[in-house]
Amino acid sequence: MTNCSDCIEEAILDLREEWDTNPKTINNGECMEFINQLFLQNDFSGKPVVRMETGDLPVEFVEHEDGFKSEPYHMWVTDGSHHYDAEVPSGVPNWKELPFFKRTLGF
Repeated sequence: MTNCSDCIEEAILDLREEWDTNPKTINNGECMEFINQLFLQNDFSGKPVVRMETGDLPVEFVEHEDGFKSEPYHMWVTDGSHHYDAEVPSGVPNWKELPFFKRTLGF
């Protein structure tokens, strides 16, 4: 399978326009609804597009220094080579480069 960066980017941009909300606002509390709606409105079958969430990450990235595992929740999509969310419809090669993780985990 090949990646689907153009179809993901177009789908995210269309949904952002429909929502008419600041992408940072979407990622600060509405990311799950946004990504779920992205999948409801777009047929990614046959394409390597999957939902990701913070719970899918290794614990060392989301565990607080006091040991409490209350990671900041985020949901985004990946095509295996890039990671996409409401703020980065063009994708980034590493999930750590998503602005949400730069803000919340300090990457």
